[in-house]
Amino acid sequence: MINMKAHFLLFEGFSGFEFICPAFTLRNVEKVTIGLSKNPILSEERIKFFADIIVDDVNADDIEILIIPGGNALQHLKDGSKIQELLEKLHGKNRIIAAVCGGPVLLANTDILEGKKFTAGGGELPENWQKNFTKGQYVKDELAVDGNIITAKAVALAKFAIAIGKKLNLFKNKEEEDREYHMLSL
Repeated sequence: MINMKAHFLLFEGFSGFEFICPAFTLRNVEKVTIGLSKNPILSEERIKFFADIIVDDVNADDIEILIIPGGNALQHLKDGSKIQELLEKLHGKNRIIAAVCGGPVLLANTDILEGKKFTAGGGELPENWQKNFTKGQYVKDELAVDGNIITAKAVALAKFAIAIGKKLNLFKNKEEEDREYHMLSL
C-alpha cells in the first residue's frame, strides 16, 4: 500500500463506472469517499454506496487529490454550496482536482477553471451545460491536464485514470503505464 489517500466525491446519480476505473488504477492507494449526507448514495447504475465522510466534515488539508465521477452532477451545481466551498479550498491549496464526463460541471461556478483548459461530457459539450461554463477554455480533446486540474470526456475514462496515476507518480516507467492502460482498455 502506498502512503497516500485519494478522495472521491460521490453524489446521488454519480456514475459508478467512472468511480471504479480510477479506483482500479489507485488500487494500492487508500480511498476515501465523500458524500453530501450520511444517507446511502444511489449511483447511476442503481448501486448503493456509503460515504466514509460527509462534505461538511472534510478538512481540505487532508486531501491530496479529489476525484469527481460524472453522472447527474448538474443538480448539485449551486453557488455557495459545500461542494463549491471545498473545491475552492482545494484549488487554493493547489491540490489535484480530477473530474470526468459530467463531473467538471461542479467546477463551473468556481474560479478553478479560470485560465485553464478543460473538457467535459461524453462527446460535444451539451448545450444545457454550456451556460454554466463561463470561465476557462473548453477544448474538444478527450483529456485536458492543466496544472492541478484534470478533466476528461467519458470516452477517455482509461486516459483519465492514467493521467491521475501519472500526476501522483504511481508508475515506475512507461512500460508500467502502458500495461495499466491496456488493462483499463479491455
